[in-house]
Amino acid sequence: MRGMRTAARPGSPDSLQPSAAMRRYEGCEGSVHDAMPIRPVRPIPQSGVIAWRPNADDGIEVALVTATSGGHWTVPKGNIEGVLTPAGAARCEAFEEAGLLGSIGELIGDYRYRKRGKEREVMLFSMRVAIAVPVWPEMARRQRRWLAPVDAAELVRHAGLADCLRALSAQRLAAG
Repeated sequence: MRGMRTAARPGSPDSLQPSAAMRRYEGCEGSVHDAMPIRPVRPIPQSGVIAWRPNADDGIEVALVTATSGGHWTVPKGNIEGVLTPAGAARCEAFEEAGLLGSIGELIGDYRYRKRGKEREVMLFSMRVAIAVPVWPEMARRQRRWLAPVDAAELVRHAGLADCLRALSAQRLAAG
């Protein structure tokens, strides 16, 4: 019959009832937006290295590279792609971004940062450098610099990364 209201089809916006698991958008009451479920936003997983080598003063120095976005100093890092493990992805980033080859060690720590509006979480591994090649894939876009860990911690933009640099320095000193 015309003009009679029928029951809403299951799953249609009219049939959805707000619940504790639903979010209401400001100014959109009564619309389909009432029924949008809350999903935690997971950060994009990345891995990287704090690449280090012994120096002449019985200490260590770490490698920093310039970021392609803004030119600030950071460590080699990137998204974990394909079938690579976090440690394997970190090793690839060390070579691509800084021309460094070596053995991946323990997980030093992690930190979060935002890039292009998205949160990223970086797992940082220690990597003792065996070879620093003079030519590497991203050398036209990045600079590489060797510094004492405490000096490197002062140059990086993210506090969590600075903490990881200091942690590596403390671990290496304790190891002798």
